[in-house]
Amino acid sequence: MFDLSQLAPLLAPLESLPGISTARAKLLARIAGGNRVIDLLFCLPENIIDRRASPLLAQLRPDTIATVTGTVQDIRPPAPRTRQPWRVTLDDTTAPLELAFFSPWQAKQVVLGEALVVSGKVERFHDRLSMTSPDYLLPARSAERIPKLDPIWPLTAGLFAGQVRQAMQAALALLPTSLPEWHPKKLLERHQWPDFVTALNHIQFPDRIPGSDQGDAWRSTQTRAHARLACDELLADQMATRIAQRAASSRPGRRFVGNGHLQRQAIAAFGHTPTPGQQKALREIEQDMAAPTA
Repeated sequence: MFDLSQLAPLLAPLESLPGISTARAKLLARIAGGNRVIDLLFCLPENIIDRRASPLLAQLRPDTIATVTGTVQDIRPPAPRTRQPWRVTLDDTTAPLELAFFSPWQAKQVVLGEALVVSGKVERFHDRLSMTSPDYLLPARSAERIPKLDPIWPLTAGLFAGQVRQAMQAALALLPTSLPEWHPKKLLERHQWPDFVTALNHIQFPDRIPGSDQGDAWRSTQTRAHARLACDELLADQMATRIAQRAASSRPGRRFVGNGHLQRQAIAAFGHTPTPGQQKALREIEQDMAAPTA
């Protein structure tokens, strides 16, 4: 039998997650619509950025997303009292790529002669290719930290994507691996749906889908995961409605039993013979009013 105490960490406040302060928990609660761990788990990505393309710099094309590696050849700060960006030239011996940084903090992380890996949108600036404010800027030895399929969660002022990623990873780790299945086995097999825990993992981190390093098969896998969660939501709504109806029907109420004379007056004033459907509705109303419960 499943131990319900295993669900307690999912119902705990967000600040119970490792590394999540009270201030950050408030920001996470804003995007999740609730302050519990389970609320964050149901905060699904709004988009996925494909960062799998990793060409040589000579093979780059404008208006594409790419993850590239190169060595810093020069660093050019902007002229004083201007709004121009810092510019850095990256080279991998096949071609140069210009990086532009409007954030001095980000630009100052770059060291001349260092091997870097960057990921972002490649654009054409005059006669050369450039990448403005890369989404990821890391030492080349840390290239594995850049997700191949990058989930884009909703954000709010003061909350950054890396912080949501950290919290989401911690929240997913709390899901019980022995969670019982509540859908019929035949339904899962017919639609090729994954179990609940796998579905959440595939949606929140598509990199975890087997074979997602190439091709587009991961999309159909994620679509099935979305369908599974949609069915879960529908089932939960129906169960909640049924529980509310049962609770309402068990409350004591006041019986209203008449002799029918007012009903006969109303039907006479109506001027038409009620249809079978209308007659059935009237009988149900009479039964409900005569019931001893609310």
